[in-house]
Amino acid sequence: MDTEAEASFDGLAELAAQICQTPIALISLVDSDRQWFKSKIGLDVSETSRDVRFCTYAILQPNLFLVPDVRQDQRFSNNPLVLFAPHIGFYAGAPLITPTGCAIGTLCVIDREPRDLSQQQQNALETLAQQVLAQLKLRQNVTALQQAVLEQHQTATRLLNISIALENAVEGISQLDAQGRYVMVNSAYAAMVGYEPAEMIGVDIGAPGH
Repeated sequence: MDTEAEASFDGLAELAAQICQTPIALISLVDSDRQWFKSKIGLDVSETSRDVRFCTYAILQPNLFLVPDVRQDQRFSNNPLVLFAPHIGFYAGAPLITPTGCAIGTLCVIDREPRDLSQQQQNALETLAQQVLAQLKLRQNVTALQQAVLEQHQTATRLLNISIALENAVEGISQLDAQGRYVMVNSAYAAMVGYEPAEMIGVDIGAPGH
């Protein structure tokens, strides 16, 4: 929600409008209070409140939700979006359903006059909805990867700071593994036993001279 516009999503919405020959196409995401448009073709607003959205009904369907004449449908005839701008007369929405079964929004096409879609157009709209889901999943994976890289960088920075602090410590400091072998020694500790730090890594503490 509330992310910047992206060409990949705008392209899918534009394609939906062209295939279905409608002036308006929307990729909407929903939460408990509102319907927000990730992409919008032919519409200026960025979101609508939940109580006036058509998406409320579309996300409850397993397949395409089609209303050829919304003015004759009691569910929508008094809807502000029908009575006032953009004066919706036709609505078709393909639900965006995740692999876990969560309905998160729709890819929909809208006309200002009643009409219908051919079976080919309906199939195409549902196929495009799957592409929207694929793009959303890709963005999720990219975000997760960026977060993992950031966390790795932060961890590496902390370890580097610790390593610098240990190396500069005046006290002799060492660390052993479960087998009693050195895995870390600082310069002060190595000087105490007469070795270079690199010579001691991996050496058993019980070895002669250690």
